[in-house]
Amino acid sequence: SRMPGLELRVLPNVVDVRDESPRRATGRAPGPARFLFVGALAYYPNIDALRVLVDDVLPRVRAMRTAPFSLHVVGRGAPPWLEARLRADPNVVFHGGVPEMAPHFAAADAMVVPLRAGGGTRIKLLEAFAQRVPVISTTIGAFGLDVVDGREIVLADSPEAIAAACARFIDDPEHARPLADAAFELVQLTVHMNADRLK
Repeated sequence: SRMPGLELRVLPNVVDVRDESPRRATGRAPGPARFLFVGALAYYPNIDALRVLVDDVLPRVRAMRTAPFSLHVVGRGAPPWLEARLRADPNVVFHGGVPEMAPHFAAADAMVVPLRAGGGTRIKLLEAFAQRVPVISTTIGAFGLDVVDGREIVLADSPEAIAAACARFIDDPEHARPLADAAFELVQLTVHMNADRLK
């Protein structure tokens, strides 16, 4: 009412989708399975998610599989106690804040999003989709995204289920390709739809 004639448009969240991503060009890097966690580490839901990963999920993965694997944690603002806890785990590589995410997405076999709280859609999931990185997430972690379990994403809501999903990526990394392709197509379709609306 204060701005008559103003045109308003509501668009879904989008991210940059490039024609070629490092993963499309090179495929999976050789070596142990590599999982990725991304988030602002001063934000309580991310701190809680990391606690679940380190205290509840990683021990289960170690018990299920003897093959080596690593969890790479990227994010700014970690309190000292959390950074110390992460650095103490033999399967965790703590990066803190980084200038660019592309190399970390390119090296990851899957991104893990075990969120149990928080609001809004997760831009980091869309970024992973755009980089063709498969995602393991809780239902809350994927809230607001038009995804289907087993098609664009793996949904797992308990530490046992998350650990089992990680173990499958260790055993059969190629099963990730259809997930990554479907998620990439979803993001690409959303970008094209928004471009058409803006014309």
